[in-house]
Amino acid sequence: MKMVKITGAVCRDVLNDKEFSVNAKVVINCAGVHADVLRQKDNPDVESRIVPSRGTHIMFKKGDLFPNDMGMIVPETTDGRLLFIINYFGHPMVGTTDGNTPATHFCEPT
Repeated sequence: MKMVKITGAVCRDVLNDKEFSVNAKVVINCAGVHADVLRQKDNPDVESRIVPSRGTHIMFKKGDLFPNDMGMIVPETTDGRLLFIINYFGHPMVGTTDGNTPATHFCEPT
């Protein structure tokens, strides 16, 4: 199989129903939970890397927990989940993964 370098994308303006090309030196796959689907369109033999999961997030007031420019990740808690505290627009957001779930475009609270 010949390797071909990705050098851009063909985009569609759905409002005007027009297609246009965009050239790039670097193309980054930012498809999130759907990144493997995009990678496998390029190479069907590549193994999946993404494990879709659902989680819980709690927001705190600015200045609580950490200074605004700090965060923390615990890669595995005693029950096997990921725990993180990140700065979200100056507010500490604490989050965890609750379990695996199918990847979907339609998210809703549970």
